[in-house]
Amino acid sequence: MTNPADDVKNQLNTKNVATSGTNLFVGPVRPVSQYVPANCLFVLAYGGAPGERFLSGGAKTENRYPAVQVTVRWNDFPTGYAKARAVYDALDAETISGYWNVKGLQSEPLYIGQDENGNYRWTVNFELSYLYKEEGE
Repeated sequence: MTNPADDVKNQLNTKNVATSGTNLFVGPVRPVSQYVPANCLFVLAYGGAPGERFLSGGAKTENRYPAVQVTVRWNDFPTGYAKARAVYDALDAETISGYWNVKGLQSEPLYIGQDENGNYRWTVNFELSYLYKEEGE
């Protein structure tokens, strides 16, 4: 399984919410620079609920539930909120290859205030679900 944050980034890129490497990045929020614009999204995997193990003929098998947070930073409030809402719509209950469920962990984007440059910020959190199976020896 790849990094869930990469999978979410790819979904957002495919759904034309943002463009990977231009205004869509994996990792923690980075300051505005010549490489990172003010108007952009950051995708970060941050843990999740414990896996649910079950017996499967000697193999370690479990459902896993990684959590992923998308942070939207934008220089005007209405457009930033619309972008955060587009993130929710592009991910909640959508199909991402390798996952059997994608669930928003809140109903609306969560406004978290302005950064030191006056850019507005929102977070949208998701739980992804997938089957992990490791063959026994």
